[in-house]
Amino acid sequence: MNGDRIMAVGRDVTQRAVRVGRRQYLRALGRAVELVAPDGVVGGMSGLMARLPLTPEHVLLGYTQGMFPMEHGGRIDWQCPEPRAVLPLDLLHIPSRDRTYLRKGLFDFRFDTDPDGVMQACADRSQTWLTTRVQTVYRQLWEIEAMHTVEAWQDGRLVGGAFGVAVGTVFTVDSMFSRANHASKLAFAHLCQRLGEWKFDVVDCQYLKPHFGRFGAIEIPREEYRRVLARGLAVRAPSFGERDRSQPSVTPMAAPRP
Repeated sequence: MNGDRIMAVGRDVTQRAVRVGRRQYLRALGRAVELVAPDGVVGGMSGLMARLPLTPEHVLLGYTQGMFPMEHGGRIDWQCPEPRAVLPLDLLHIPSRDRTYLRKGLFDFRFDTDPDGVMQACADRSQTWLTTRVQTVYRQLWEIEAMHTVEAWQDGRLVGGAFGVAVGTVFTVDSMFSRANHASKLAFAHLCQRLGEWKFDVVDCQYLKPHFGRFGAIEIPREEYRRVLARGLAVRAPSFGERDRSQPSVTPMAAPRP
């Protein structure tokens, strides 16, 4: 066997050994994460995400794994609730009183016209995870049409609404606010109706709260939610309506109260 052949065989043996070693290393790492992470694999991923810069790309990566960021004390924590509150849109139930309010046309509902105003209103409370840094990233997500808002307007004023992120056929509601009676709950009801028309499957409510439960939200295990999310990512993503690009964001970005 000549020298070149010996070198080639040596490289092949070395590469196979490296591949085997890498597989063993990854299996061992996976087992270690399951053992030491407080929440198993998801907890391990949350820890890894916390080490990454807060960018639109990393935030979207987190959402595809069922996680979302919150800032507390200058630190970004990645949440993945157990159990998870979801509203399957085929189970959407709008109480008769709320249907009456919707028919009365108390509010002018709009989508994606004032993301800064919605986020600032959601952050306008004594303690908030929605800091200026986090708002900036979500604003960037809005610019690439991953983040969306539903807005309730009355007499030319933004009086209620919510914002969230669309991932496949799942829409996650991240925060809501209300400055007028019934504004936030009717905005949510209107949002769910339109999401159903646009062929979304599930609204991710994150945590089960009474204003979600009244419309049919339920709790499911975290791993079941992640399977729902994976199925939603495997199909063609529906369109979130048609954004009116002639209407720019109307509220300048300002720092929320600490």
